[in-house]
Amino acid sequence: MESANTTAAWVVVGADRDPDTMCARIRAGGSVVVVGTPGSGRSFLLDHIRTALERDGHAPLVIRTGRTLSSVPFGCLEAAPDTRAADLREAPDRPSGLTDTDPVIVIVDDADLLDSDTARSLTARAYRKEVVILAAIAAGSPRLGESFDSPLADLWAHGIAQRIDLRDLTVDEAFDLIDASTTARPLDKATRAKIVSLAGGSRALLTEAVSYAAQARDAGRDPLTCLREVPPTSRFGELLIARAAELSGPHAEVLATLGRVAGIEFVDAIRFLPEDDVEELISLGLVFDAGVPSRHLFAHPLIARAASRRCHDGEVRARLDLMVRRMLDAGGSWWSEAIACELARRRHRGDLELETPPREDLLRRAIVDAARAANDDAQPAVAIAYAATAPPVERPDHLDIEVQHASALLEGHPSRHAVDAFSTSFRRERRLDPDAAGVAAECAIQQRGRLSRPLSPLVLLTAANAALLDMRWSIAEAYARCATEHPTSDATSAKESAFVRAMSLCVRGRLDRASQVLAGTDAVTTTTPRQEGADAVGRLIVLCGRALGMQVNGIEVESMRDRLRREGVRAAAADDRLALVWLNHLAALVFAGLGDAGGAAREARLALIRGESFRLSPWSSVTLMYVARALALLGDTSAAREIWDATATPSAMRFTLVRHAALMAEAGILEAEGRHQDAVKRTRTALEIAELAGTPLLTAWGLYQAVALGDSTENDMTRLSSIAITIEGEMGETLRTWAQQITSGAAPESPLDRLRLAGPWTAPLVPAPARRAREHAIPLPPGTGIDTGLTRREREIAQLAAEGMNNREIAEHLYLSVRTVESHVYQARMKVGARSRRELGRMIGPRQTRRTA
Repeated sequence: MESANTTAAWVVVGADRDPDTMCARIRAGGSVVVVGTPGSGRSFLLDHIRTALERDGHAPLVIRTGRTLSSVPFGCLEAAPDTRAADLREAPDRPSGLTDTDPVIVIVDDADLLDSDTARSLTARAYRKEVVILAAIAAGSPRLGESFDSPLADLWAHGIAQRIDLRDLTVDEAFDLIDASTTARPLDKATRAKIVSLAGGSRALLTEAVSYAAQARDAGRDPLTCLREVPPTSRFGELLIARAAELSGPHAEVLATLGRVAGIEFVDAIRFLPEDDVEELISLGLVFDAGVPSRHLFAHPLIARAASRRCHDGEVRARLDLMVRRMLDAGGSWWSEAIACELARRRHRGDLELETPPREDLLRRAIVDAARAANDDAQPAVAIAYAATAPPVERPDHLDIEVQHASALLEGHPSRHAVDAFSTSFRRERRLDPDAAGVAAECAIQQRGRLSRPLSPLVLLTAANAALLDMRWSIAEAYARCATEHPTSDATSAKESAFVRAMSLCVRGRLDRASQVLAGTDAVTTTTPRQEGADAVGRLIVLCGRALGMQVNGIEVESMRDRLRREGVRAAAADDRLALVWLNHLAALVFAGLGDAGGAAREARLALIRGESFRLSPWSSVTLMYVARALALLGDTSAAREIWDATATPSAMRFTLVRHAALMAEAGILEAEGRHQDAVKRTRTALEIAELAGTPLLTAWGLYQAVALGDSTENDMTRLSSIAITIEGEMGETLRTWAQQITSGAAPESPLDRLRLAGPWTAPLVPAPARRAREHAIPLPPGTGIDTGLTRREREIAQLAAEGMNNREIAEHLYLSVRTVESHVYQARMKVGARSRRELGRMIGPRQTRRTA
């Protein structure tokens, strides 16, 4: 397998480094000194520049340094195999044999390890223009207050050399670097997010993490799982150990302690740990601050583990014992779930030593927290093991619910819960399952008087979600409003309520009104630090819903890519496995919307595999059904069938919206499999469901699919025309126009090709500037004389987009970065007034000569 550090696998990424500009300066006789911390990519940058200079006909003199040679006079020059190095050994004040030639380009990596004689010789000859120096110097992290002392410092102090300081990777640069790597291409979005999180801005850690994950995938293992346990003997493991070794003793001890109490709130952490040290580790990127008011902290799991091996185990254990004792002594007046989990773990292992036994109610509370955390982490057996150590109680409580949940996961079937137990114990969305949601909905709608306590916002929102999934729109919106108006409703409940109402409007074609309501969910999907909002799972489910709504309404989903990155890093830093499963769902939707069958199939398969350990919301089934339909239309019928079969479970199909999505998806799959009559029957059944539910947009989609399959009547076209007028946005009119072209014989003859016309990756037939021409149903032809004012590059990229290329393909075709392409697309859209990337492609039109395959 190709090494992750080869130039074939990686490119230079970062606004702080411009190899072309550096090469130009060196060719002009100017020296360059690159300064960067370990892992900043100094060596790779120098190697990239050396290759470029050699390609231009230059023959750089490369000097290797080392700690052993640094104490030997001219040791680095004596060890150099290049004969020109001997000319540099002359005394600095005497001319050398290099004076009659052009300046020699000298490249020195780790120049801070040069022996003093070589450094003085190089400096003097740089002043006399005998040599041009390209050097890299390792500096300590400026965030730790470390400085460096280099013998070449005189060069930039007197303007002989340009000093370039390298910084850590930003999150976007880290993703761009991974996207540009050939090694990383098979890796899914969740794995990439985990790599960015683990790298913490270090290029060295990122490249080795990619290589390690790619090797795991090639060996048939899940790379995301492998990144949680890295052998210390691997190259990646060695780098992690080296990173931990850079920490001071107090920092290592604090990091190791935080690694044992993942998710502890900041205010609880600084009860026992120095606040300055905690803040310093956050600034170093070794502790992730989840933001929002509670500020849950998550230590870098692998470096924290390496740091714990450095520390004396007794010191870390003493801190943890103090945390447990203080919490128990408080008698429940303050409580930390993270410390409670540590208490339960230590007690289960039998190494918890307390002067007095803990109160039974506090011990049981700690075990409940530990069992819940184990279930959330897809470890039901661990949850049951914790529960077995709990003191007995007379009546069922939360621990019994966690045991039922764990047993259901181990047995592979959903458990059933009474609504009272549901309302008191399922505090998190991740506990919701179809059966519990259905029970809550029935009680909320029909049996309110039989409840032993008033309905909580959670039950109301569960009822609203269940009604939404059953396509009972008015009931869904009514219960969502009740949840918002509830006296105990919080900001998260209000945002969830807004999401339910927006989705109800969106799938019915009321796009303008849905957009207004969706504005209320924006805070849920942002990642601004310390902003109150839903947890990562809640945000990703909202984003999946938004992506579904966008695709059903014909809106491009490429704008969701940035959300994928930001949410992925947050979920990965907190090691939220369920959130990463939902990230795979969202990525599958985005890839399907962009017409990338390979990416959509990969992400959907991993969503199914990784989701086996969790009971997912029914929105998972809706999402994957849309992906399966897209895969069938994109030509990957086997993947579409595989995903459909795995998703169409009895528990999921009990919801009307899931059944509708499954019928529409299976119709496309059956048509691709050559079972035309079965495809027609599925479409007609889906159409009946949409009409009974009073859903104009889904009805329009069903009518269009019937027309595309050649099973339409004149009455169907009349209904489609009348419905299209009532649908807000572009999609209703677009479906009507496509249907008219099919019936008039202007569309492809193959039913499958006709279905592909309405794929989310295709350019819309009726772009915004042609709205006034709707009465004539004449689509705006490409390049209709609009004075766009586009630059040559913007027009070129827009034309490639019109040919169906996504941003990554355009970037590879034009040798640009993905971010550069995205910027050009955005600027072009703003200039011509295009609402989406597809609309831009339609307005500008493809090139006259299409690209070859």
